[in-house]
Amino acid sequence: MTNQRKNPLGKNIDIPTKYSPSILYPLPRPENFSHFFGVDRWDCYEVFWTTKTGLPQMATGILTYPINSPYMVESKSVKLYLGSFFEEQFESAEEIKRIILSDISAAVGITDGVNWEWESVTGLPCISIQSNSISNQSKDVVFETLGTNEMECVQFHSFRSICPVTNQPDYASIVLYASSGTVDKIKFYDHLYSYKNHGAFHETCSDEIFSWVLNNFKPLTLGIGCYFTRRGGIAINPIRWIGDPKLGLHLLSIRYLRQ
Repeated sequence: MTNQRKNPLGKNIDIPTKYSPSILYPLPRPENFSHFFGVDRWDCYEVFWTTKTGLPQMATGILTYPINSPYMVESKSVKLYLGSFFEEQFESAEEIKRIILSDISAAVGITDGVNWEWESVTGLPCISIQSNSISNQSKDVVFETLGTNEMECVQFHSFRSICPVTNQPDYASIVLYASSGTVDKIKFYDHLYSYKNHGAFHETCSDEIFSWVLNNFKPLTLGIGCYFTRRGGIAINPIRWIGDPKLGLHLLSIRYLRQ
């Protein structure tokens, strides 16, 4: 395989605005490891796409391929490749799986042995399992009691913003607690989704979202936790609240597996 592509590692690369298998960058394996067995396992926590009805999806997956492949794949190119699904619409998770298997197989230079499995993550539902349209997101809403005040809890696991320095995507789970019945869930989801190409730091996104909810819906009690996935081994989780101090402590205690 003659590699005519540019290695994205260490370079400023714009995030793809459409599905881009050509961004995958194969690297020749340094030795022939025919005297033992092995696989390379990738735990992929940031897999997003959109349904044909325009509903954002989130899932995690496990990619493996054997070390007898002539090539491996450069990690930043895989991140950019998986991120390129974000702007595209697909029928199902199975369609995404077929595409990933085909593209990774081509990149590592083998026709058999690449495997991709969707991982079921407790407490982190893929929205597609819950409903087929944004208007049915009430299925994702649960009610919890903190202290003596009834709260409505809404979770959104398909949040994306753009780092204003590196121009790379940042992903997060957004958790909102508010006085019951005060927040329009559809407007809230739409507002969060509008951040997909918005350039801002984690803390700034959190401040803006909190202020937007507070100004538009005026709940007496409000708490928002923004649980971003790790970059460089650090997960930044801005927590904002007004009202019951126990709400802030509760938000501080939350952590998701993909972090």
